[in-house]
Amino acid sequence: MSIKTIFGFPITRAALSTLSLIIMIVLGIWITIELWIRISFIVILAIINFCLIYFSIKRPPGFSIENFLRTMVNSIWGGKANHFRANVMLYNPKTKKSEIKYAINMDGHKDRYFQLDVNKGCTGHAFQHKKPYWVDLTKVTHQDYLVDPTKVWEKMKSILSVPIFDPENPQKKPLGTLNVDADLKLKLSKLNKEKVYLIVNTYSDWIGKLLKR
Repeated sequence: MSIKTIFGFPITRAALSTLSLIIMIVLGIWITIELWIRISFIVILAIINFCLIYFSIKRPPGFSIENFLRTMVNSIWGGKANHFRANVMLYNPKTKKSEIKYAINMDGHKDRYFQLDVNKGCTGHAFQHKKPYWVDLTKVTHQDYLVDPTKVWEKMKSILSVPIFDPENPQKKPLGTLNVDADLKLKLSKLNKEKVYLIVNTYSDWIGKLLKR
């Protein structure tokens, strides 16, 4: 672990700020400062340390939703994980579109930063109806779901979309969708199996909580 990484930890910075106070006391500088200034300094230092440690616990160093997505895919599909892609599309109220913000196994793909109207595609169906939805792309086309096939992964054969809700108000419009697609037919990807989309749905709940922190 590098020195830069260590000093990037909020808890390390909290320890250093406390150490600065100890050094002042040891050197005798502390005694020469007026009482009200000393009290104010301690209060401010306590607040800073609390915030640094609190946010260190809330969102650990190195945290990323991409790592979370990778864990999901690996835990469900194991050795076949390289056949799957996963992404989080968030609703943008300004553009009225869903936009891919986080993704794994999509680097170099033409749809890595894909945007789509919220009434289109598998993701749009899940978003509008607020429930998981899967599509077998060996039986239907992207055009059937109002998606331009030239703008998406040409190897995609199956896809599952699950809505991501605001944990504080799940009745509101979803925050976006958690999507998993594969170059495997449904028989192999199992994206249409209830036990699979229930697990993905659980991950979408966790992602909703993480996004709101």
